[in-house]
Amino acid sequence: MSPSRLIRLQRQGKAQPVGLTAPEELLRRTTSAPRDGSGDSALLKAIRSALRGADTSQSGPSSSIFYNDRKDLPCDDEITWDQETVIVSTGGVIRKIWTFTDEQEPVQYACYGVIEENWRKQFHLPKPEPFVPSPDKPNERATFGPFTRANMNKNDAIDRKYPNTAVFVFLRRTGKVYLRNGLEYTFNLPFIVRRAWPIYPLGVLLQRVIEPYEVEEAAASGEEPLPSIFSLISPFAEALPVGGLNSHAALIDDTAAENGGHAPSPVSTDFRVVVTVDTSKRTLSVWTYGYIRPKSQQAENVQPTRLRSPPQAPSLASLAMAAPVFDAPTAMANLIPSADSPSQTEFPARPRKNSLTRTEVTSKLDSLALGSSSSGTDSSQNMDIGKMATTYWMERVLTRELAASEAQSWRSIQVSAFDTRWDCKEYRSHLAISVPASQTDEGRRNSVHSALSTVALRVTRANVKDLLVLGLDGHSFSVLTHGLHEVGLKVVHPPNTSAVVQTISDPLLTYADGSKATLSVDLHPEDKVTLQAFQMLARLCLRIAFLEEWCALGRTKARSFEAFEKALERVFQINGPPVVAEHAMDESEDVTEDSFESLLHSPSHQRLCHDRVLTDLKLLYTPAPERTWHPELGSVMFALQLLAEELRLQTDLYFDDVKKLALLVCRCAVHIRPEWVDYWKRRLPTLEFPTGPDHRIPVWPPDFYATLQAILREGPMTGDPNPLGLQSNPNLMFPTLWPQNIDLAYGQHASLEYGLVYPLDVFQGLSTVFRHLADDRLPTVQKKAEFAVVSFFKTFPSPDFLNTLPLGLAAGIREAIRTCSVEPPVPWGKTQLMQYIGRTDIKSWLEEGRSLKTVGGLVKATRAAAWKVDTVSGVEILEDEMSQARFSTDKRLEEVARLLNSSVQAVLRTPERPELSEHDQIREYQALVTRSADRTLALPFGRAMFTFGTVNTLTREAYAIPKFEFSVRIQPQGITLSAEPGKVPPEAIQWGDFHNGVAAALRISPKVQDIENAWIAFNKSSEMSSQHAGFLFGLGLGGHLKNLMTWQTFDYLTVKQDLTSIGVLLGMAIGNVGSGDESIAKLLAIHTPALLPSPEVDLNTSMLIQATGLSGIGLLYLGTKNRRMAEVCLSQICRNDLTQPSLSNEYREAYTNSAALAFGMIMVGKGSDVPADMHLVSRLTSLVHGSALPGQAQRTFDVNLTSPAATIALGLMYLRTGRADLAGILNLPETPVQLNRIQPSFLLFRTISRGLIMWHLVQPSQEWVISQIPVPVRQALNAFTREGKPYDSAVELAYWNIMAGAAFVIGLKFAGSNDASACKTITWLMDMFSRYLYGSPTSTFEHRLRRSALRDGLNLINISFGLVMAVRRSRQAFGHYQALVVHAGYKYNVHLANSVCLGMPFLGGGRYLLGTSDSAIAALVTAFFPRWAQSAHDNRVMLQPLRHLWVLAVEPRILMIRDADNLDLVAVGAQVACRDKPPQILKAPTPIPDLDDVLYIRTDPDRYWPVILRVDDMNALASFLKTQTIFVRRRSSHLDYTTDPAGTRGLASRSGVSAGDAAMLDFPHPRSSDNPASEDLSDFLSSGVHDIHFLAFADHFCRPEGVTESERLFDSFCLSLLWDCLLHDKRTTMQSHLSLFSGRMMTPSNEAFHMRLHDLSFASFFYGTIQPRANAQLHLQDSANASPNQPRQPRPLKDFLLRDSTVHATIHSMDLRLTTAKATSQYLLPALEQYVCGQSASVVNNSKQAAQELAWYLVRHGVPHASVMSALRALVKEGYSSTIRALPQGDDTEAILRTAIKEVLHLAGNKMSSSLGSGWSVQSLEDILPLLEHCFTTNS
Repeated sequence: MSPSRLIRLQRQGKAQPVGLTAPEELLRRTTSAPRDGSGDSALLKAIRSALRGADTSQSGPSSSIFYNDRKDLPCDDEITWDQETVIVSTGGVIRKIWTFTDEQEPVQYACYGVIEENWRKQFHLPKPEPFVPSPDKPNERATFGPFTRANMNKNDAIDRKYPNTAVFVFLRRTGKVYLRNGLEYTFNLPFIVRRAWPIYPLGVLLQRVIEPYEVEEAAASGEEPLPSIFSLISPFAEALPVGGLNSHAALIDDTAAENGGHAPSPVSTDFRVVVTVDTSKRTLSVWTYGYIRPKSQQAENVQPTRLRSPPQAPSLASLAMAAPVFDAPTAMANLIPSADSPSQTEFPARPRKNSLTRTEVTSKLDSLALGSSSSGTDSSQNMDIGKMATTYWMERVLTRELAASEAQSWRSIQVSAFDTRWDCKEYRSHLAISVPASQTDEGRRNSVHSALSTVALRVTRANVKDLLVLGLDGHSFSVLTHGLHEVGLKVVHPPNTSAVVQTISDPLLTYADGSKATLSVDLHPEDKVTLQAFQMLARLCLRIAFLEEWCALGRTKARSFEAFEKALERVFQINGPPVVAEHAMDESEDVTEDSFESLLHSPSHQRLCHDRVLTDLKLLYTPAPERTWHPELGSVMFALQLLAEELRLQTDLYFDDVKKLALLVCRCAVHIRPEWVDYWKRRLPTLEFPTGPDHRIPVWPPDFYATLQAILREGPMTGDPNPLGLQSNPNLMFPTLWPQNIDLAYGQHASLEYGLVYPLDVFQGLSTVFRHLADDRLPTVQKKAEFAVVSFFKTFPSPDFLNTLPLGLAAGIREAIRTCSVEPPVPWGKTQLMQYIGRTDIKSWLEEGRSLKTVGGLVKATRAAAWKVDTVSGVEILEDEMSQARFSTDKRLEEVARLLNSSVQAVLRTPERPELSEHDQIREYQALVTRSADRTLALPFGRAMFTFGTVNTLTREAYAIPKFEFSVRIQPQGITLSAEPGKVPPEAIQWGDFHNGVAAALRISPKVQDIENAWIAFNKSSEMSSQHAGFLFGLGLGGHLKNLMTWQTFDYLTVKQDLTSIGVLLGMAIGNVGSGDESIAKLLAIHTPALLPSPEVDLNTSMLIQATGLSGIGLLYLGTKNRRMAEVCLSQICRNDLTQPSLSNEYREAYTNSAALAFGMIMVGKGSDVPADMHLVSRLTSLVHGSALPGQAQRTFDVNLTSPAATIALGLMYLRTGRADLAGILNLPETPVQLNRIQPSFLLFRTISRGLIMWHLVQPSQEWVISQIPVPVRQALNAFTREGKPYDSAVELAYWNIMAGAAFVIGLKFAGSNDASACKTITWLMDMFSRYLYGSPTSTFEHRLRRSALRDGLNLINISFGLVMAVRRSRQAFGHYQALVVHAGYKYNVHLANSVCLGMPFLGGGRYLLGTSDSAIAALVTAFFPRWAQSAHDNRVMLQPLRHLWVLAVEPRILMIRDADNLDLVAVGAQVACRDKPPQILKAPTPIPDLDDVLYIRTDPDRYWPVILRVDDMNALASFLKTQTIFVRRRSSHLDYTTDPAGTRGLASRSGVSAGDAAMLDFPHPRSSDNPASEDLSDFLSSGVHDIHFLAFADHFCRPEGVTESERLFDSFCLSLLWDCLLHDKRTTMQSHLSLFSGRMMTPSNEAFHMRLHDLSFASFFYGTIQPRANAQLHLQDSANASPNQPRQPRPLKDFLLRDSTVHATIHSMDLRLTTAKATSQYLLPALEQYVCGQSASVVNNSKQAAQELAWYLVRHGVPHASVMSALRALVKEGYSSTIRALPQGDDTEAILRTAIKEVLHLAGNKMSSSLGSGWSVQSLEDILPLLEHCFTTNS
C-alpha cells in the first residue's frame, strides 16, 4: 500500500468481553464431558479414530454462521453442535434444538444449505387453460369442462420447484435435512464428512475424510485416488464428485493424511468462487464453479445456471459459513487483470500460475456452464452434458505458491470478500486472502498488505461490507473501505484482557491469553436524510470529513445531519473565500460565441444586485476577476436540490428536513446559481437565507411538482422525467436523476460507494404513476387507473405511504384507486392490490385457502347434523349456511339422509294375515328380510351422490367407514329379524362392501389436499378387504391417487385380489384421466393381454380384471383420439373367444361393453370423415348389424353382444357432430318383420346413439319424443287405441324402448340445467310408464316381457329425471321418488335406480351439479349404461365399479355470494348472461348454467359494490372454479338484507339528505339547530354501520357541542362531510376534506402555508384538467359498450372522490384573502415593487410579514423569478423608450402599443416561467406593469 493513500482517522470501536454463548452453555450443561482418551490403549484409540475418521477430532462445540439477508432478522443465524446435539440460534437466542442420542452416531458437521421442493398444492391456484380450436377444425370442442380442466392443470402445476433454506446435519453414516417449514429428510452417506459448505444455487459442498491407507494405496498403485470433494443438491440425490478439473490429482495429490488435504472455501454464493490449499504442492488456488441441472430436470425448460450472475442475481450471501469462509460475492476483475489493463503485475516474489485473462475466463466458464464446445484443448471444455454424472464443475482461475510454513498452517488462512456492490456494469467485489504465517494480506490487485488477520464487517456502510484489518503488532486496527482507502481505527479493549489480539473473526476478537470479546464497529449514520444525502453524494473525502465531525459531535443520530453540513462546508469550502482562477479574461480577448458564455460574461449579472430578494443575501460574486468554486459544487448542489424535492413530496413527514436541505442548497447556490435562492424564498419565506454562475446548472432549480404537472398536461415523455418542468419546453431533459449520472454530467467519475441505490425513489415512483394517468395511448380511463395503481403499489407497497403524501399528489392516486374499486380488475385478486383499493371482497373471493367459516359455522361444526343420525352412518352433512339458505323451509335433506342410511335398522310394514300359520309367517318374513337386503346393498350408490364432497377436512385418526345393517324391524308386529346365514350371498356382501367403501371415500372433497401416501397407508387394513378396495377406488375417483407411489401400487396389486386390483387400476386411471400417462398405461397393460405384443399370453387374470384394464385405458386416454389404443379397444369388442358362452367367459358381455365404452371414451366427439375414421365406422357398422367385418368372409362374433356395445361406441365417437349420414346407420326398423329380427333393447341403444350424434336436434318436448318412434309403430298403436286393432308384441316393446331412450337423451343434454320443459317431458313419460307398469297383468309370457321392458324403461326414465333435476327442483323430484324407495319388494336393479334417483338431485347436499361436456356425457353414458344387474354381485352385463363414473361429470356449479366483512351468505341478485340467450336474474345461492356457455356474472349493484366475473378472464375463472363464491362489500349507505329487507332504512331515504350538504363542503357555514340530520345520522349508524372509521369520526367530530362561531362552523362541516362520505362510500376522502378545510383556515404566518399553497394549486390543476378529460372518455366508453350480450362497463359514481368545485372553492377563498391583503397590507405592494424593479432591499423587506405575503403573491400568481424578471424589465424598458415615448402627444396608438407590450410581456413571461399552475396570471400582470412604469419614471 502506498503511504500516501493511508488516511489515519482514529475512530473508536468497542470490544465487550464474552463468555459462553447460550448454545454453548446449553451444550456444556446437557452433554457429558468428552473422554480425553488418556487411559485408552493404542488399539482402542485406533478403533475410535477409524470409526470417526481421520483428522475429525472435536474437543468442544463447533459452530457455523448463516448470514441473513432478511430485513426482519437483525442478527445472523448460527449453528452450534457437539457430538450429540445441534442448536440453531439467532443473536444468541436459541430457536431450535435437535438431539441425536438415539441414532448412536456422532455429529460430524452441520451447516445451512438450499434445496428445491415441490410447489405444494395449497400455494397454487390452478388456472383453466382456455380451449382454442385448431385452425383446420373451427368447430372443435374441449373434451373436458372448465372445472375438470382446472383440476388437471392443478395436478400438473405441483411439479414446480422453489428453493428452501435447510439445515444439513451430517452424522457418520447418515445425514439429516431440516427445512424451515417443518419437513425433514434422512439420507445415507457413502463416506464420512469432514466439512461442508453451502454452495450456490443449490445444495452443499462436501469434503470427505481421506484415510491414510487411501493415500498409501494410491501411491503404491500409481493410480489417482478417489475424489474428495463432492456436491449434494438434494436429500433424494446422490453425493456426486465435483467435475470439470483437469485431474483429480490437483485436489488430492499426495495429500497428507494428517491435515485432511485439500480444503475448499466457497467464498461467494452468487459468484461461485472457491479457494483451496494443496498442502503437498504448497499452492493456493482460486476456482470458479458452474451448476448444471441434472438431465431429469432440464426438461422443465429451466436454463442452466451461468457462472457470471446478472445484476438481478438473488442474494444468497446468507448461506452458512464458518471461518475461513465468507459470504460476499467476488468479481474476477478484481482477481485477474483484464487484457487491456495498464498493469499485468502478479503477486510479488511468487509468480502466478495458470492465469487467465478476463475474456478467457468468461469464455471458458460460459462454455463450462452451458455445455458449448470450444476450440481449446482443455478437456473440460469438450464435455458432453448428457453424459455428465455431476452437477457442479470447477475451473481454476488463479494459483499462488505458498511457503512451507504457510502451507502447514493452512487452517489459519482467512478469506474475505468485501466492498461488494454494483458499479454500473456488473456486481464486483474485492477478495482478501490472509496468510497469517507470512503475515500478509493479499487484498489488493497488485500489492501485498501486512496483516495478522482480516474479516469483512459492515462498518461505514449498512449495505456493503468493509475489510477490518488487524496489524502485525496485534494492537493496530484499520478498515479498508470504498476504493481500498484505509481508515485507522482505535479499539477500546475490555479490562483484564491482554491488549494483544491474536485473530479476529465475525464478530469476535481472540486475545493472546485466550480470552474473547465481541467487536462493535458502527460508523454509518442511521438518520434517513443523512443516509440519502450520502447516497446522492458518494464522496470518500466527504465521508472522511463526516466521520471526523460526527465523532466530534458524539456520534448520535440526532446530530448526524449537523456533522454532514460541517463536512460539506469543510470539503467544498461553502463559507470560505472563492478560488481565484489562474487565468482572467483580458478585455482584448474575444468573447466566445456561445450564448450562455456570452451571458456569463455580460454586465447583466450586475442587475441581480438590484434583486429585491437577493440584496440581503450579501452576494459575493462579481464578474471580474473571474473566480471559481470547487469543481464539484455544482453537482453537489443539484443532488441536494433533488433530495430536498424528494422529501418535499412528503412534507408532513420531513418538513424540518426540507428546511435544512433548502438552507444548505441556498448556501451553495448563492455562489454559483443565485436564482435557486429565489425558488426557495417563495416556498420558505421565513428562513434566513445567506446573501460566477455555473453554466452547467439549470437557471431554475428542479421542481418535482412542476415536473408532475408537465407530465399531466403534456402526456408521458420519452426518457427520464424532466425535473425542471418548464412550460416552454416540457421535454427539456437534464441528465437522468440517478446519482452516478449526475456526476457524469459534470464530468466527474461516479464512485458508487453504496452500489446500486436510488435515493429519489419517491419521485421516480410518482412520475411513473402520473405518466400512466396521462397516457392517452391507453384506451380507457379504467386502464389508465389500473396501470397507475399497479405502478404505485410496486414502488410503495406499504398501505400507509399514501397517507404521507400531500393532498395534491395523493388526489390523483386516490382517484385511480377509486376508479379501480368501482370495477376491480380481477387479476389482482391474489395480491394485496385488492386490499389496497379497498375491495377486500374481491380479495377474499380470489384468495386461495381462505376459510369461509363464520363463528356460527364453527359452532355448528362441532355437532352432528340436525337429523341426529349416527356419526358413522355415512350420511352426515353439516347444516351450514348454504343448506339453510336452500332448504330452510322443509326437511328434505333430513329425509333423504334417513332413506339412504344403510347403517340403521330398516322398518317395514306388512299387512296382518291371520290365516297363515306361525311357521308360514316366519318364512314370509325371512323372504322379506332377504329382499330388503338387496335394497340395503344398493343404498351406497345414492349415498355416494348425496354425501359427495361434503368432508373438507381430515383428521389424523383412521377414516371410519359405516357398516351395513341387514336386520329389519317388522311393524305392526314389532318383530326384529336378521337374514338367515347364506340367504344373502357372500359375493353380494363383498360387492356391497366395495360400494360402501366407495361411498365413504367420495365423502372426501376433491379439494382436500391432506391425503398423502402416509395417510392412505395408515388407513390400510391388515388384510385386503373389499371395503378397503372400494375405498381406494373412491379415492381415485376424487383424484387422490394420482401421486400414489409405485411401490405402494405394487404392494396392492401383488395380493392378486380382484376387487383390490380393480379399485387400484381404475383409481389410478381416473386420477390421470385424459393424460395418457405412460407409466399408468404400462401398469394397465400388464393386466390386459390385448395391450401386450402377444395377446395370447396367459396372464392368469380374470376377465373382470381384463375388462378393468380396457376401461382404464379408455379413461386414461379419454378424448385423446389415440389411434393405437382405439384400435385395441375396437378389436376387443369382437374378440374371437367370446363368441360362445362358457364357464371361462361368464363376463363376456361385461368385457365387450367395457371395450366399446373405452373406445367411445378415447374417440369421444373426435370422429371425422378422414379415411382412418371411416374405416373405424365401417367396422362398427358391421358390429351393429351383424354383417361380416371388412376383409372377412363371414361373421365371427355374436351380434347380441356387439350390437348394443358398438352402437354406443359409434354414438360417442361422433358426439354432437350432427352427422345425419352416420345417424342413418342406426335407423330404427319400421315393420313388425324387421322388429322381430332384433332384440327390442337394441332400439333403446340406437335411440340413445342417434340422439348423441344429432345432439343439436334434441328438444325437451313431447313432440320430439314421439318423432323418434317410426311411423308404422305409431300407426299400429294409434289403431289399437282408437279401433282396438291388435298389434304385434314387438311393436309395443319397440315403443317402450324408444321412449325410454329418448328420455335418457333429454336427461343427458339437459343434465343439471333444471330446464322446465325437460322436467315436464320426462314427468309425462314417467307417469305413462308407471300407469302401464302397475296396471298390466303378469299372467302370460308376453305380459312379463312387457312388464320387464316397462320396468327397465322406468328405471332409465327415473335416472333421466334425476339428471335434469338439480337442487332448485329437487322438491318435485323428491315427491316422485319418496314412495318408490321404501318398497322392499323390488329387485336389486330397481333399488339401484331408485337409490341413484334419490341421491342425484341432492348431489353433494345440494352443492354440485352435473356437467354436459364431452367427457361428462361419456361418463354419464357409462355410469348409467342401460344394462342392469339383477343382483348385488352380478357383473355379467356391466362392470359394477363403472357405475360410479358419474363423478367425472360433477361440477360445483352453485353460485354463492358472501359478505366480505363477515363472510355470511347474502341473498344478492346476480345477472347471468349466456351466449345466444338473454341475461337472466338469479338470486344466490343458486345453480348457474354451464360455464362454457356463460359470458359473465354480475352482482346486483344496489346495496353491494358490483363485481363482474368474466368467464374469459382466466384469473377470475380460476378463482371461481375453486370457491364458487363471489365476495361483495356492502355500500356504506345501505344496510344488509337481514336488517333492512325492504330497503327503506338506508341513508338515501333519510330526511337529512339534501342538496345543500354538498354545497356545505364547498362553502362551509354554520347549520341551523333544528336540522334533523344529526338524529337521522345517529339512528343510521346504530342500525348496522360497522366501519370503525365512520363511527370514530362521528363520535369525535359530529357532536353539536360548538360554542364559538368557528367551532359551530367546524361541526357543521364535519356533519356534512360524514353524510357525503357515507352516501357515496368515500371514506378515504375524509382526511382530504379536512385538509382542504385546514388550508382554507390557514394563515400565511404558518411555516407550511406556502408549501400547502403549492400543493393545493397542484390539486386544483388536476381536478380542473384531468377530471373533464376522464369524463369525456367515459362517455365514449359507454357509447361503445352497447352490445346486449356483453357486460356493460360500470360507470364510475356521479363525481370523483373530491369534487372540482370543492377544490376550486378552497383556492378561491384563499385568493379572496390574498386580494384583501393586497388592498390592506402595508408591506405587500412596496415589497412587490422592489422585487419587480430589482431595487436594493429596504427596511420593509426585513419584515417577516412582508416576506410571507410577497412569497404568497409570487406563488399564487406565478410571477417569473428574479433573473427572468430582469430580462422582462429590460424588454419593457426598451419597448417604452422606442415606442410610447417616441409618440407625439395625443397619439391614438398609445393604448394599442401598451396592449401589445402587455401581451408580449405576458407571452415571454409564460414561456420563460417554470411556475406551477396556468402560468403568469393576467391579474398579476396588471399589478406589475404600473410598477415597472413607475420604476422607469423614477430612474429617469
